[in-house]
Amino acid sequence: MKILLLGATGRTGKLVIEEAIRRGHKISAIARDLEKLKDYQIDITQGTPYDYNTVEKAFSGCEAVINTLNISRKTENPWSRLTAPKDLISRSATNAISAMERAGIKRFIALSTIGAGSSWRKAPLILKLIVSTSNLKYAFRDHGTQESMLKNSDMDYTICRAPMLTN
Repeated sequence: MKILLLGATGRTGKLVIEEAIRRGHKISAIARDLEKLKDYQIDITQGTPYDYNTVEKAFSGCEAVINTLNISRKTENPWSRLTAPKDLISRSATNAISAMERAGIKRFIALSTIGAGSSWRKAPLILKLIVSTSNLKYAFRDHGTQESMLKNSDMDYTICRAPMLTN
């Protein structure tokens, strides 16, 4: 199976590439900096998933999408300034869904987080406090937007809500 991986240059994205290749899948990825993926035998389209034309080009021949994108910050500090658009996740997902609909493909897997979307009400109070007062709120909101989009689409989707990702 050939998979379009959004977020391939991130920590989680690279792990997904390695596991997909180990399982015999092919990967198509989008990267602004092609050097970040030079160690992998994958198809790379230069650009950003924030741009529909780039996503459509990268999606050619794919049978599914995995989205591991997150809204990055200058540092790991939750209050650090953003280095990505506040709607990176949902806009990229919108672009992927549009390309998928044109191709008749329905399988979408989204990496999200505990506390995003409908899981917010079950999140621990300390998490809600940190998210609400820091720049994490933008990623949580955008993950929630992506989840709503998928739930209201015709996609066959899986939402993976990781509690925390570490190295």
